[in-house]
Amino acid sequence: METIGLDAAGRKKHTYTIFTLEAHIKYLQEAHDQAPLETAVTVLDQDAKRMHLWFEMKNATGDVIATSEQMVMGMDESTGRPGPFPEDVNDLIQQLPTLNQPTGLMVQMCRWAFAENKKTEVPPSL
Repeated sequence: METIGLDAAGRKKHTYTIFTLEAHIKYLQEAHDQAPLETAVTVLDQDAKRMHLWFEMKNATGDVIATSEQMVMGMDESTGRPGPFPEDVNDLIQQLPTLNQPTGLMVQMCRWAFAENKKTEVPPSL
């Protein structure tokens, strides 16, 4: 959330936050205490108030050890209802990596992206 300007100060400034509507986590390998880990996010799809996200966690050798697919929705805290992302937040969302070519692992693990996403079709090679 910090990356898109919704740290504590940003949430207060906009009276806005993000709720997780659904999350699917796959643990593929063990992570060890004090071992370096790297995480990356890909935006699979987005509209004015929702994001469909794909996260990967990798170990020091570059192996994907966990994945998470999440559907999140922006919430206007002043009304308690879903609301569009504030303009500056949306600008930062647009800078996040997006789906250009799904990986085999992503196609295998992802629950929604290729069944419901009208923008992305699974390439026949996957």
